[in-house]
Amino acid sequence: MRIPAMFHPTPASAAPEFVREGLVTFTPEHARHVVEAMRYELQRDETKARNHIAALAEMMKRDQWLGKSQIDFARMPDGRLILINGHHRMRAQILANRSILWSVAFHDCGDASEVRSLYYRFDTTVRKRTANNVIAGANLRADLDLSAETTRALWSAAPYLAHGFSIPFRNDRVFLTDDRIATCREFVEEAQFFDQCLRAMPATMKRHARTVSVFAVAMATLKHVPD
Repeated sequence: MRIPAMFHPTPASAAPEFVREGLVTFTPEHARHVVEAMRYELQRDETKARNHIAALAEMMKRDQWLGKSQIDFARMPDGRLILINGHHRMRAQILANRSILWSVAFHDCGDASEVRSLYYRFDTTVRKRTANNVIAGANLRADLDLSAETTRALWSAAPYLAHGFSIPFRNDRVFLTDDRIATCREFVEEAQFFDQCLRAMPATMKRHARTVSVFAVAMATLKHVPD
């Protein structure tokens, strides 16, 4: 998925009418204005987060994005607003070309040093959900009727199975959690059969059989050469 060239930051501007506190729907044009005219000048170059932005945009395109996500602006004494939380989501909205409902919050700042302090408070203590968290939260092990170890192996192998063992999916393709779960369901019968075969094996062989490369090949073989 191609992401448009990033804009050069411009000085933060006074608040346009569409930016107000509370629940506000931004159009793609609104998001573009925020990125071009209101971004925090010390925000890192978002070209380094292309995959993350592309994944967010794909969720928006599929209508899987949950509205009311909070974006935050520093409000200066002269009325200027500076976006200090939400840069990637704004760029994703532009890429997705969708109108999105946001929860907009203003934080009063007296000077640039207060803006800097406010900026680094966001997302610095966030812990990303692990694969085990998602598997447990989705009740995937019970749903697929697999052992915990085989469920995790299938989860890890899913991107390779979905993309025909093509390595470039890591950098060039978006693979959302819903895609991964759908692939696990597609290969559930093969995984159940393989799980049964592993029960009598020594522990070391089981661990080797559940490595991503071995497990993915086994699933593809059972799916396409069942006999």
